[in-house]
Amino acid sequence: MNIESSLFYGTALTLVSYWIGVEIYKRTKLTLLHPVFTAVVLIVAFLYFTGIPVSVYTEANLFIVYLLTPATICLAIPIYKQFDLLRKHKWLITFSIMMGVFSSLMVVGGLALLFRFEPQILKSVISKSITTGVAIGLTEEIGGYTSITTMAVIMTGIFGAMIAAHIFRIFKIDEPIAKGLAMGVSAHAIGTTKALEMGKIEGAMSSVAMVIAAVMTVAFVPLLLRLLL
Repeated sequence: MNIESSLFYGTALTLVSYWIGVEIYKRTKLTLLHPVFTAVVLIVAFLYFTGIPVSVYTEANLFIVYLLTPATICLAIPIYKQFDLLRKHKWLITFSIMMGVFSSLMVVGGLALLFRFEPQILKSVISKSITTGVAIGLTEEIGGYTSITTMAVIMTGIFGAMIAAHIFRIFKIDEPIAKGLAMGVSAHAIGTTKALEMGKIEGAMSSVAMVIAAVMTVAFVPLLLRLLL
């Protein structure tokens, strides 16, 4: 398979799988059938039954991987549109995000101690709640496995997007700012896409939370690893 056909195959498989996921989600409205989750299942099934190695698919999908960073940057648009609201509640927002990041790291750290994770496994999953591009870069710096990080980040985002509406309903959380911050801190980019479906304020708050949470996680992780390892 030459490079041109390889890139076409990887991009086409990803886009078609996601399109199918979106169409299924539109028709069923079931949160358990989130488009990203459906796309992952379809791609895994396709690779399994065709016998195509994951490494080949990964290489063939580089074009979309390169778009992760500009796609994340585009989330600045809803932030800009809600800038006045952000400025009005800046301290509350900052404190909430900090507590969310701290809670996430403490949970991972606690599980690592409870189940006696190997150091490389801990380093691979500790950044599960931040966006993929930043998480992979952090894992490379601290010596973890980027493949495990990618899986952890994607599954965290999908799970967060799936259960968010149910959690908000159970605990009667109606405040748009609270919803958005929760989605961004706990479910990063995938959660932010779900937050944008909920409303403009939720989307903007989730975008802010995702960005600030990534920065805070990068700053706090080395300190936490020194305590745990």
